[in-house]
Amino acid sequence: MRKEIDPVHNQILFQFVEDTTRGKFNEKSNGGILLVEDSSKQVEHCRWGTVVSTGPNVKDVVEGEVILINALMWTNGFRMTDTDYWITSEPEIIAKWGDGNSLPS
Repeated sequence: MRKEIDPVHNQILFQFVEDTTRGKFNEKSNGGILLVEDSSKQVEHCRWGTVVSTGPNVKDVVEGEVILINALMWTNGFRMTDTDYWITSEPEIIAKWGDGNSLPS
């Protein structure tokens, strides 16, 4: 991952593990068709993200880890140099996945 921006305080810059094409969480069918989740599923679930960078006050998360973030506890996405990012804060992290080398499915 290429770091382009440095978060401040206890903020965490991350990318969602799930596909977020067109600003919505999506799944692909076995045949490759893009399935957009309905509106209720968009907001009711915690989501997995991969940490790109952390602010100087973040203690329990490091770059490259896969984290589980409380539902809706992230900023609106933003794009820098053709890459989408989001920001959350350390208190919104509720779990970490394994050693960060594999992704949850």
